[in-house]
Amino acid sequence: AVLMTVFQLIRYSRIRSTFSAGTTIARVPVAGLTRQQAADRLIQAYSLPVEIRYADEVIQIKPSIAGFKINLESMLAAADQMRISRPFWNAFWDYLWNRLPEPIEIPLSATSSEERLRTYLREEISSRYDKAPAPAAPIPGNVSFSPGQPGITLDIDRAVILILDAMRNPTNRVVNLSY
Repeated sequence: AVLMTVFQLIRYSRIRSTFSAGTTIARVPVAGLTRQQAADRLIQAYSLPVEIRYADEVIQIKPSIAGFKINLESMLAAADQMRISRPFWNAFWDYLWNRLPEPIEIPLSATSSEERLRTYLREEISSRYDKAPAPAAPIPGNVSFSPGQPGITLDIDRAVILILDAMRNPTNRVVNLSY
């Protein structure tokens, strides 16, 4: 019985050094990962480009263009604090009885620059992909006109909101821009 208890104690100590089952940091599951592995997974999830679809174009925007940075250390510190907040022996007893700990959810902590994103959308996206309207034109040798074509102008205010929301989402990183 003593050998089994020591074996289970060693096993639990190894498990306690990782994040428990059900742990999510910024909506990214990190259960069973060490602190460094969790940091790598968070960086990987939030550094993926956001795909924006504007009219018939598909454009990828890196989060750094909007000054988007996650506060990795503060989120990991909060998760570590929650992980070790339960007393060791109480948590070990629950482990022996196969009782899972409560899931830990740490919210996203990030900063971004709305002004940098506005500038990028105005100077790079809108200037390239906006289309001027084409007026109706007379058809030569006929008394009728060919119809005009409507123009396309990016709604920058709405685009900023949609893109920043996509940057704060680790899974849905596709935005259909309104015009």
